[in-house]
Amino acid sequence: TTSLPSESHVLSQYETASLEFGKGAAAASCFHSKHKVTAEATRKLANDLNEFQAKLHVLGGDGGGGTETAAATYNHVPPEMVESLQLSSCRKLRQLLPQHMELLNIARERNWIPVLLGWLNLHDRPAVQIEALLTLANIAEVCCSSTTTTAT
Repeated sequence: TTSLPSESHVLSQYETASLEFGKGAAAASCFHSKHKVTAEATRKLANDLNEFQAKLHVLGGDGGGGTETAAATYNHVPPEMVESLQLSSCRKLRQLLPQHMELLNIARERNWIPVLLGWLNLHDRPAVQIEALLTLANIAEVCCSSTTTTAT
């Protein structure tokens, strides 16, 4: 037996509007914190890739032919540049992965795959979504081909 709320439990239009505004503010706060976390993960992934590329360069291997210096770090990339850093990181990973299978282990150890999966949810950055999807597909393809070659 459910009872109807008494008049004291019915929200006024002002209270309802305040709650709706609060939800909007919470959503905006969540949006900004999500982008902050994404920016931190982006910087970490870019630095990891750069470190890997620098090691290749030291060992005399092909570093992917990028124009960036091996010593560059991305710790102080401004927020407005994070999207381009995400795009360049995806492209660099897709370029290096077929030639350097050890990147699969690094991707697992450093949790790059969950970062890339998270980028699929960046609905305000469709180019990043596409690049992340292509990178994840490339990772899956390399995983399948490495599993097939080791099994035969």
